[in-house]
Order: sequence, then C-alpha cells, then structure tokens
Amino acid sequence: MSDPTPKNIFEDFARMANSSSAGIMGGARDAMIAAQQEFQTFMQSNFEKIAAEMKLARSDDLETVKAMVVTAREAQEQILKQHEDLMTRLTALEKTLADSKKGK
Repeated sequence: MSDPTPKNIFEDFARMANSSSAGIMGGARDAMIAAQQEFQTFMQSNFEKIAAEMKLARSDDLETVKAMVVTAREAQEQILKQHEDLMTRLTALEKTLADSKKGK
C-alpha cells in the first residue's frame, strides 16, 4: 500500500475492491461451469436409464433393419412381376385351350 493520504486510501480501497470482485466473479463462473457439467452428467445418465427401460433400438440396428426392408421390398416387386407374367401366360394358354375345343 502507499502513503495513508485520503487520495491514496481511496485508490487502495478501489484496487482491493476490484481484485475482490474479480475473484468473486471468477469463483462464480467456476461454480456455474461445474454446475453445468454436473447437470449434463445427471441428464445423460437419466436419459440412458430411460432409453434402456424403453428398449429403444440402437441406430446401427435400425440401419440393418432398414436394409432388410429394402431387400424384402425388391424381392416382393420381383415376385409380383413374375406373378403378372405367369397370369398373362395362363390367360393365353386358357384362351388357346378354349379355342382348340371350339375348333374340334
């Protein structure tokens, strides 16, 4: 500290107040950061518990099922096309058979 004149006393008091408030603000900031981290950990842990209880599918499992659905749809489209082709051939054969019976 400097000489105890009124001007110097006020300057010293102002310096001391500024350093104290900076320390308090820094401590408050650190406390807020710690509280935020603790809250995030708490929320993540609770979300994981809820997700486990709900038996939600993992994203890689979901992607596997999506690929299976695409494959199944493609196979179904092929089967439907084959069915249409067979029905066309059957109709043609029935017509040929009916025509041949008429001709006898």
